[in-house]
Amino acid sequence: MGFFFNAGETKARAGVYQRYENVGGAQGAGAVDGICAATFRGNWGNTGEVMTFMSAEDVAAQLGDGGKNSTVNLLKELFTGGATTVHAVRLGAGGAKATATITDTSVAPPKKVLENVRAAFIPAIAGDGGDTFDYEAFKTHYREVMGDYDGDAASFASLDKIQQDKGQITVAEAKAVFINLPWVAVRFDNTEPLQRLSISYTKDGAPGTFVKGNGETGVNTKDVISGSEPIRAGSRMASYVLGDGAIEIDANLGLTGDAANGTYSFIVTGVTVGGESVTVTADPVTYGAATAAASTPKAAAAHNAALILTAKSAGSRALRYSIREVLGDSTSREFVVVGGSRTMEKITFPASESGEVEALNAAINRQSAFFTSEIVAGYAGTGKLQIVAETSMTPGADPVVTNADYSDAFVLLEGYRWNTVSVDTDDVGVHAMLAAYMNRVYNEGKMAFAVVGEPTSVPLDDRMAHAAAYNDYNVIYVGSGGLDAAGAAVEGKQIVARVAGMVAAVPSSQSLTHRPVPGLVKPLEMLTNAKYEKAINSGMLAFSTSSAGTVWIEQGITTLVNPSGEDDAGWKKIKRAKIRFELMNRCSDTVEPLIGQINNNTDGRANIISIIQGQVLDRMVNEGKLEAGAQIIVDPNNAPQGDSAWFVITADDTDSMEKIYLNFQFRFSAAV
Repeated sequence: MGFFFNAGETKARAGVYQRYENVGGAQGAGAVDGICAATFRGNWGNTGEVMTFMSAEDVAAQLGDGGKNSTVNLLKELFTGGATTVHAVRLGAGGAKATATITDTSVAPPKKVLENVRAAFIPAIAGDGGDTFDYEAFKTHYREVMGDYDGDAASFASLDKIQQDKGQITVAEAKAVFINLPWVAVRFDNTEPLQRLSISYTKDGAPGTFVKGNGETGVNTKDVISGSEPIRAGSRMASYVLGDGAIEIDANLGLTGDAANGTYSFIVTGVTVGGESVTVTADPVTYGAATAAASTPKAAAAHNAALILTAKSAGSRALRYSIREVLGDSTSREFVVVGGSRTMEKITFPASESGEVEALNAAINRQSAFFTSEIVAGYAGTGKLQIVAETSMTPGADPVVTNADYSDAFVLLEGYRWNTVSVDTDDVGVHAMLAAYMNRVYNEGKMAFAVVGEPTSVPLDDRMAHAAAYNDYNVIYVGSGGLDAAGAAVEGKQIVARVAGMVAAVPSSQSLTHRPVPGLVKPLEMLTNAKYEKAINSGMLAFSTSSAGTVWIEQGITTLVNPSGEDDAGWKKIKRAKIRFELMNRCSDTVEPLIGQINNNTDGRANIISIIQGQVLDRMVNEGKLEAGAQIIVDPNNAPQGDSAWFVITADDTDSMEKIYLNFQFRFSAAV
């Protein structure tokens, strides 16, 4: 039996002692590149949480085009720059969610309304201005329907058969009469005696004025019949008498201003049906003089509301849905969601005569990424759903965005690892908030860059001054812009996002200096040599062109212009800062799994040294990120104690060759 010994230890007793070592070492952590954090405004996406996207197509699939005043396109710019993952927060608070109501196949019982309503509509008749009634002209303009209309509403002006013998129609159980012309004669056949009948109207939203034949006027409401006294229309008011010996209105009320164009609404009141007063309301209609403008009749019957759909996100996104048969499968139906020209999801549920409401409700709540569903309270319909052609939801409203929402978004992003963070605004106040946030989280271990910038409409000297004011290797300031192939300017927050993607994606072994900017064909401004040098010395990242005309980054720099304290000039360069960030992250990630798992003794500390040396330092040397000779030792100035051990890592990060000096030596010799 062999006892265990520590490295370098000697035992007092004779015998065999043993120990073992992990010569393979712990699994070393690799570089993490291509991850961006961002904020955006749009008409879809939950606020107060982080959304993750893996491609520009993923952005489009989840968010659509973002709607009016959207900055969704900036997320796509990050991928244009080379990002592989984007963590983003939708800004704003409040707003409203879109809704929709899905109905079943049962017919809702009609409300108690007037029965056997008969009405005639008399258009303006071109004539001599007298009392003569031109029946032929009346037939030309008059639009009616024959017989009974058994429906929820009737729009007489859109119905097209002229009943020449009486000029009247019957509407059974009609709750609304749409009046497209301002001359109306109405007759009601009811078992109860008519007590009073009045008509009121508005024109273009204001109370209208009636005029009697004798020139007397009144505002808004007039009795058509009170007792047995009809009101007679005078000159220029065409009349038409309804027959059958029922209550007779032998002349209509006229409207002031004759038949001027406008939007009219009518209300007929005072009718008693079965002892209950009933009101008939006409929907607003717009018409011109002497015309019978067509309107679309409402559906003949309403169906029972079965499901209420509610969008999962507040916003104005125009989503549409349909319910249809599954082609070739009579046992199934499908619920389809469409946004723009994209089919966003299909949810299949079993077809049945009574269980479709419950089946679709459960399927939406289980599978839909866009809606929640609930069965209408007290629902007692057939359970079978109506087939629904593609229908728009009732739109919601977008959240309101304030500067405070940016601070909230930064906190949400804090729990994620990323290489760069950018915002969707050119507001320098928000940029300052972002820089302060970046400094705080950097001190808490987040090795990353905040990328900001301004459009070229800001004077160049101001942009350079703003960049220099940051003086921070955690902040990159993009002060240039360019034209894309379509001639559109890409600058400000848009080019900031594209460069942020580039910074995140480029390996630390490579430089951004003279790296082409994707999608640009020409800089928005060409600087002189002196101005390029001033921009570099100000910490402003600028664009220039190669000898072949390629738009590239002039020099990959941070905004650090005056290093102080422990900082050196290496932090001025994005490449070297990325190497240093990567080294710190990889060392931490590699030994993190060993915390609490090894002893703080000679063996334990030797294990840490072995792992970091072999799995991180040597590998980064081989990857061309560190110079040879990188090493780790126990800190000679801080002896291990208790549960703590201190180490010193010495490493020289490798710079790129960015300045090449060619010394040409020529001579002229006359010697043969």
